[in-house]
Amino acid sequence: MIQKYIIKKNHPKLLLFFAGWACDETPFQSYNPTEMDYMICYDYRTMDFDYTVFQQYEWIGVVAWSMGVWAAGYVLNKVNKFQGISIAFNGTGRPYDNLYGIPENIFTETLKHLSPANLQRFMRRICGSGSAYRKFMEVTPRRNFTEVKDELQAVLDTIHDHQNNPQEFEWNYHKAVLSKEDAIFPVNNMERYFQLNKKIQIYIL
Repeated sequence: MIQKYIIKKNHPKLLLFFAGWACDETPFQSYNPTEMDYMICYDYRTMDFDYTVFQQYEWIGVVAWSMGVWAAGYVLNKVNKFQGISIAFNGTGRPYDNLYGIPENIFTETLKHLSPANLQRFMRRICGSGSAYRKFMEVTPRRNFTEVKDELQAVLDTIHDHQNNPQEFEWNYHKAVLSKEDAIFPVNNMERYFQLNKKIQIYIL
């Protein structure tokens, strides 16, 4: 996993953002949180993480999006004492799951038939509208296709390796924001997943 600071000014607070599959920092680096350092995490070909970041801040706001919800869950479960808030956007801790994530056949078929052209169609689906896609292309991730395909394969391999203990990747987020229009995770599956956490606040948009 890559961890990259966008803002590092020794603030006492950190915004820690876990991006989705195929992302890098490019689409998100223009965001400028107030009086906070800002780190982006992406590339889940490995789950290596420098946990010393949790010792450097008084408070950390974790925001996880899409596949980042799964990756952040793994990281947060290994933190001795988490001081902050965690919010999940349009993803779950079980991304390869017929009930709680992306339907398994869709996940495997996406990987099987992934090509540069299909990857662009995936990005188009994420954006929803043509105008949003054109704007996104101005800040599209700069990763090469082979790396991105390897990442999706690695995610699936990791899920299979931990299939007897999926709880390693599941975290009790404080809030979950779910979109009815999300083109990757079915909203019914996301809602079903987060309803397993009785304390979470769920917002469906």
